[in-house]
Formats: sequence, C-alpha cells, structure tokens
Amino acid sequence: AFIANITFDGGSLNQLHNAQDAERDSRKKLFDNSLKQAIHIKLAYAWFESEEGKAQMEGAGIAWNKSEFVEKALRYKARTTPDLLVRIQNRIEEFPAMLTQYKREQTRLATAGESAPRSIQHFDKWSRAILEEAETTGVDVEEVVEATEVEATDGGTSTQLAQFRFKHPMYGNIVVNVAEDGNVTTTNSESEILESLEAFKLLVNSVNLAIAS
Repeated sequence: AFIANITFDGGSLNQLHNAQDAERDSRKKLFDNSLKQAIHIKLAYAWFESEEGKAQMEGAGIAWNKSEFVEKALRYKARTTPDLLVRIQNRIEEFPAMLTQYKREQTRLATAGESAPRSIQHFDKWSRAILEEAETTGVDVEEVVEATEVEATDGGTSTQLAQFRFKHPMYGNIVVNVAEDGNVTTTNSESEILESLEAFKLLVNSVNLAIAS
C-alpha cells in the first residue's frame, strides 16, 4: 500500500506499475495470437499439400509453389516464421505439458514481480533445450519439462535486435522493441500494433508506386 501511494512530480509508482503490467499483458496477447496462427498455418499447409488442395488450385488455374502460397495466401514475406510456428505447433501437440509449464512459469515470475521473455522465439529455444536434454540423459520429456524453469529476463544482457516505430494518426507513437533473446516489449495494445503495421504497409506500397512511376 505504501509503494502504491508514492507520488512525485509528473507521475507515481502506481502509474509506472500500470505501464509495466500493460507491457506484460501485451507480450502475453502477442504470444497467444502467434499460437492461434500456428494452428491455422498447419492446417493451411496440409490443405496445400493435399490432393483436394491441388485439385482446387488447378481448377482455379493457379500453380503455386510453397513459398508463393506462403506469400500470396498466408500473407508472410517468407517461410521462416510460418515454418517455425508449425514446428512449435507439432511440438506442443506431441508434448502439451511444455506449453502448460511455460505458461505456469510465466505466471510464477509475474507473481514474484520479475520479468520473463514470452515469445515464440524464446519458447522455441526453451522447448528445444528440453528435447535435447531428454535425448542426452534418456529421461522422459515430461519429467524434464516438470523440472525446467523459465529464467527471469536480465535487462543488462539482452541486446536490442530490432525496433518498429510508427506515428499512428489515432494512437500516436507506436514503439515495439524486439530483443536478441526474442523478448518483445511495448506499451501499445495488440490492436494498435496490428493497425499500425497495416498503415505502414500501405505507406510503403505508396512509396513503391511513386518510385515506379
């Protein structure tokens, strides 16, 4: 109660904590949204490779290779991200305890007031390490999962890999930072980020058209 009531010129610790909680919630939403996409991408891949899918494309006069299907139908610039999401989806389906433990660890760290990376890239690295340990030691994957924690983020050792900055006419400044360990930090909501990315895409397309003309 004492900490929550600390105020100073221009703000308060309560406002700071609200911003930190919003950042954590945003990471959680982005992570969960990526997992939802993984399910649909896996099904889309299966359709593309099925006889039914091939027949439908042939009937429409379409001859796509997998990379073209990813870019034109799934709306990814390259296969790297969707392929990663499918690998993770397969891993979760085979070992569902991995995702359960990962989320449980995120809750534990949040309750302790610590920050932890929550991203597809980090989950991929974390879960692959579990599979490697199980293979090396001969211990069941489920047993390794139960004994594996998620380490809190050390802000002093994470290098910023990329940053997206965009001034949206409605939402103002949109800033998304991606660290080297895959940790994504932002104070903007998922909907604000997605709308800004669409606006940025339109802006880039208009620039390309201007150059082409």
